[in-house]
Amino acid sequence: MTLYPLKLHILKNPLLSLLQKSKTTSQIHQIHAQLITTNLISDPFAASRLLTSVTSNIVNMLYAELVFNQIHQPNTFICNTMIKGYVQSSEPKGALHFYTEMRRKGLLVDNYTYPFVLKGCGIMMGLVEGKEVHGEVVKRGFGSDLFVANGLIGMYCRCGETGWGRMLFDGFCGKDLVSWNSMLGGYVGCGEMGEAQKLFDEMLEKDVVSWSIMIDGYGKIAEVGRARVLFDSMPMRDLVSWNSMLNGFAIACQNEMWFLGTL
Repeated sequence: MTLYPLKLHILKNPLLSLLQKSKTTSQIHQIHAQLITTNLISDPFAASRLLTSVTSNIVNMLYAELVFNQIHQPNTFICNTMIKGYVQSSEPKGALHFYTEMRRKGLLVDNYTYPFVLKGCGIMMGLVEGKEVHGEVVKRGFGSDLFVANGLIGMYCRCGETGWGRMLFDGFCGKDLVSWNSMLGGYVGCGEMGEAQKLFDEMLEKDVVSWSIMIDGYGKIAEVGRARVLFDSMPMRDLVSWNSMLNGFAIACQNEMWFLGTL
């Protein structure tokens, strides 16, 4: 009966509020020391909040590893936080290694684990590793999960395998806007603007991300006319769409100057 009051006390602890506001390693070090002194570090929730700050606010994975090794019986959320941290810090191999160790130790994975791991595989262009993770997804029955399916589509497209990505996209019944944008971004990233345009035209719902992906794609191949038509047709624009359009003009200008220089 004392568990709930204890948890409530931890939730209201000012140290945890300070963690969210901490933006430097020095600040987090000080709070970490106080968590150890008060033995609050032994609580999984408090430990996970510390780890989240280290992997999100300052993204210091060496420090994150130190914190993780101090946690007794880490849960799935804590492990996912580590994997996400490796991916965000551009250490995809670290994410894959951590996932492998997680499985070896028998720690449970969930539908949030796989999208982070798959993103790591995509960043490192690890198609072989990505296919192995895909096999685990099917084996463990996560293939019908929306987050995981979107992760698989993104991974295959990042690895240049838009055919595999499209096959998964077409075969998944519960697609959302993220699914459409992932496939759209995959085509654009691989320079397949024809396929991207077809998919874009099929979309019943588009958001500013969808439009910006297409504008960026046409801009990168200096087709600023098409990019401008899309830009002018947008119901709402944001900073990303403006930057995509400006970058397109810059690329077209550079190409024109190069051409004039060859005359």
